[in-house]
Amino acid sequence: MLNDTIEQNRLTCSLGDTSDGQETEDTLAAEMRRLEALPTDTSPMPDRMRASDLIETELFQVRAGIFTAHVESLCRALVHEGDLQPLLILRRGGQAFLIDGWHRKRAYEQARRGDSVPVIEFQGTPQEALLEGQRVNKLHTLAMTKDERMDCAWKLVKLDASGACRYTLKQIAAAGVSERQVTFMRRVLRELKDGFEHARWKTAQRAHSNVAGREYTDDEIEDMMEAEATALADRMVRVFGTRYADRPEVLARAIEQYAGRRTPEVCRILTERNRADDWDEHDEFPDF
Repeated sequence: MLNDTIEQNRLTCSLGDTSDGQETEDTLAAEMRRLEALPTDTSPMPDRMRASDLIETELFQVRAGIFTAHVESLCRALVHEGDLQPLLILRRGGQAFLIDGWHRKRAYEQARRGDSVPVIEFQGTPQEALLEGQRVNKLHTLAMTKDERMDCAWKLVKLDASGACRYTLKQIAAAGVSERQVTFMRRVLRELKDGFEHARWKTAQRAHSNVAGREYTDDEIEDMMEAEATALADRMVRVFGTRYADRPEVLARAIEQYAGRRTPEVCRILTERNRADDWDEHDEFPDF
């Protein structure tokens, strides 16, 4: 069982997040505009830099925190196998902003090798760098949780609505959510008076659900059930991996024991879902 503890990031560039998931209005947009206004560095790009020179900003933070068990695993690989994959950075105004490699940066620091960290530069704008950071994070062995994917999409929705960036529906959905979910997020942002102040999608959704006189549509109820189911599946994968997906008899027996007298109802729902969908065996586990 994975007992990762999460270190809350001490960000060099704080964007005003508070403990209740709130942020001052337009802080993400302000940070994006600030980075866009900085001049592009044309000086020779070094192959290595000091970890302390890599600036961490919430704008490029994809995950909810740092998983110490993952850092320790990377640290062991660093000590026994040598350099890890280079950290992805964006150079602007004589500064280096960390796009991807937060766990690797911690591993170098923990191994006391932070004075020389391999880096590679992202050739693009800060707006493009944000999309790239989310794309490459989905390729890592530490799978992003449903909440992390939702928060990434919510961040892009707010940046697009603020005018600081221009992202298409497809680009936002590439964070790992459905296009229908993105459309719903845009609606929530429009209908909430303080929508930009919510740093996390869950807090925005909770606030939206409390709007007086509001009733959920069937699609919204379906989205909420799907999100809850995906979050549960994420937790199962983190504990068991995907090995039981190849052992359906064991998995079915475990579900039967857990569901008890509700097992027939579970079977009925699964049968109906399989009949309604065009099942694609290649998409069975798209996130892992």
